Amino acid sequence: MNVYTINWNVFADNMLLTSFRKTVNRILIKALIKPVTWLHAVFMAFRQESLYKVRHNSQKVYLEAVLNDSFDPGLRRIRIVNTVFKKAVFFYETPERREVLHYEPEDNKPVYYNEVNEFVGDGVDFSICVPPSLRPASITRETAFITKMRGLTDYYNLYSKNYNILWVQINN
Repeated sequence: MNVYTINWNVFADNMLLTSFRKTVNRILIKALIKPVTWLHAVFMAFRQESLYKVRHNSQKVYLEAVLNDSFDPGLRRIRIVNTVFKKAVFFYETPERREVLHYEPEDNKPVYYNEVNEFVGDGVDFSICVPPSLRPASITRETAFITKMRGLTDYYNLYSKNYNILWVQINN
């Protein structure tokens, strides 16, 4: 039983005295409680939205569910993929635990064993993969789509986590 569910027509009839339960009085009472029924409907919509927000958090499955509920409710193709971090390669001398230089100090140019973009994944912790079929046709609509998606993701996302949005197809 839900304590917020009220049948306002039955409520109005029950509040009338038995001798006043005539058609004209019922219509008058229903007209008087019309603003209350409207406020109750607004309250119930707000309650449903608040309960939805409370039930979801920044975990990957919940964030994915929120994005799919908002942007792809039918097919649910939006996925969140963790970024693969590649660690930098360091060479140390075992006893001293100091870096081994692979260049002359006069050159002052270190040798890199990985490309710069291979280190720590562009500073993002996860990527939101949106299928290209959801991409709007015009630039303004695409900007609005991404802004709405970023706003929704920022609401649920932890402050310390960074992300990017990619237009890629992910196979299940």
